[in-house]
Amino acid sequence: MIRRAVTLDELRDHLDDLTEGGANVATDVEQLMGAPAELAAVAGAEHGRGGWVRRHPVLVFGLAPVPVAAACAVLYGAVLVAAGYAAGVGGLATDATARAAATALVYGVAFVPFALAALVLARLWTGARVGRGWALAALAQVALVAGAATVQLTWSDLPGQSQLALGLSVPFAAARQGAQLALPLLVGLAVVWAARRRAARPA
Repeated sequence: MIRRAVTLDELRDHLDDLTEGGANVATDVEQLMGAPAELAAVAGAEHGRGGWVRRHPVLVFGLAPVPVAAACAVLYGAVLVAAGYAAGVGGLATDATARAAATALVYGVAFVPFALAALVLARLWTGARVGRGWALAALAQVALVAGAATVQLTWSDLPGQSQLALGLSVPFAAARQGAQLALPLLVGLAVVWAARRRAARPA
């Protein structure tokens, strides 16, 4: 149903271009665009060649966004842990500069993974050629999870006494959560907007 609506929109755009150029609907349009049976055959072949994402928008844009965001958060955390062990964490208790950098990276878990998830999903949407509603649904899910993420880091000068708490709460419970929610939306919508502008650009 979604793909059919997109195909009809594309054909309608072509028809509008032709009729604005002076083509006669009864004769010239069929010669230029092809007979209805030919158009149906081409559309069917194109749909059959469509990518996996195009054929499964409910799975990709309806069900996968939250797991994708979670996977990005786990990946970010794994990179942080690996970087921490590689750099050595012992100096953080006394080195103010290192502690500040570590704090920024830790709090980045509420921003970076969700922006990455939004980017991935928006890029998938640009190649899938499905309705914009799917992109908005996916981005809204990622943004809500991002807005609900909570990070609390407490440093201690005593070895092993620093604390890190990660969790979820009601979005906007803290002022920072508004920015967390907005960032993936802005990233994803920027990709969608750029794709729409490219599609609208004359060949």
